[in-house]
Amino acid sequence: MNEASEIKLKQLIKQTAEKGKAMTFCVIGAGHGGMAMAGHLSIMGFPVRLYNRTDEKLNAVRWHGGIRVGGEVEGFGKIECAVSNIEEAITGADVLMVVTPSTAHKSLAESCAPYLKD
Repeated sequence: MNEASEIKLKQLIKQTAEKGKAMTFCVIGAGHGGMAMAGHLSIMGFPVRLYNRTDEKLNAVRWHGGIRVGGEVEGFGKIECAVSNIEEAITGADVLMVVTPSTAHKSLAESCAPYLKD
């Protein structure tokens, strides 16, 4: 990474961090880890979107409007949207949290690439 790219990256990270609780997360993957991450981030006060490639997995989240979390973290995390359309999921998100097995990362990166912006 050259110096100009490094400076630009640091500026983008700073701008995102300055958004504080207004920073929107998109959790990619609605397995156990993704559901826990999405619920926890929402309970912490962040706007959260949830993506999963299979739409049926998201029906309960949409029905309830979020995710009930129990254990070390307790509460109900409201989810802005739970969708199987990657463009809809990541549009407007500041941070993408990929919570899937590593074997899915390449195809997810290829699916996200056309919709990513600085």
